[in-house]
Amino acid sequence: MDFIDPHFHIWDFKTKVAGHNPSFLGSLAEKYPTYLPEDYLKDMAETGLKLKKAVFLEALSEKPIEEALWVKNQAQKFGIPLGIVARADLSKPNIDETLKTLSKIEGIRGIRQIMNYHPTDTTLIFPSVERDYFKSDDWKKGYSSLEKYNMSFDLHLNPSQYKEAADFLSGYPNIPVIIDHLGSPKLGRGFGQDAKTLQLWRDGMVALSLLKNTTMKISSLSYIKEGWDKDLETNTLLKDLVREIIVMFGSDRCMFTSNYPVDKVATGPSVLYGQFKSMVSDFSESEQKNLFFNTAERVYRL
Repeated sequence: MDFIDPHFHIWDFKTKVAGHNPSFLGSLAEKYPTYLPEDYLKDMAETGLKLKKAVFLEALSEKPIEEALWVKNQAQKFGIPLGIVARADLSKPNIDETLKTLSKIEGIRGIRQIMNYHPTDTTLIFPSVERDYFKSDDWKKGYSSLEKYNMSFDLHLNPSQYKEAADFLSGYPNIPVIIDHLGSPKLGRGFGQDAKTLQLWRDGMVALSLLKNTTMKISSLSYIKEGWDKDLETNTLLKDLVREIIVMFGSDRCMFTSNYPVDKVATGPSVLYGQFKSMVSDFSESEQKNLFFNTAERVYRL
């Protein structure tokens, strides 16, 4: 089966040539101090599928323009069409200039700014997230500039933020929004808390699914709940959540992604894609092609 991987990272913490800061990724940076095109291609060769196209996602670089240029300069090493989603802080006063510069780099398709924030639970505040950006007028103004530069936005939030996000994003129907990692509901925090998280997640997903410019990435399942590929009960839970989202959004608005090497720590390539295939084995051929290829190709203009 041919597939597109619309979400992977490369980095070099040894030379820091692209502004990558190992402190942002902690033990992951220690385990994989470098993860380069040859490492990624080797992993994807072990999926049992044929990688045809891919999309690089920013890796928390402190120098986003340099990171995008670094990836662009390595594009030939991949040997396949490559899209780039760069990092940018949309709240900065010079954001228009930054977006203009990024838009001229070959392969640029969009922007991701991780925005996971919580007013009381610091474990749900991600590295480099300084505040709740949806309450920032400067950030909202910066977001509106994405349409001018024909850029998409990768949305990375906590479930408690999604309804507010949906309200805001409804005002910008021409900016494609790609929701990362199944919406990132963090489970395994106790039955009562998990039930609350899933209710927030479902409410938010329904609100976002009603916006026709949104699509969903199915990935980072080990973040949602550890052991999802090893424990039968957990595996069943995650499979049900994945299928619930596909029904909600439609196969033409969902896509499987590796999120490598982040997800490699928990799940090897053949197991990861074997699980993905198993989750939708009863889907039609056209639906499976959407999930593994067509949606990513359309959304990221590959």
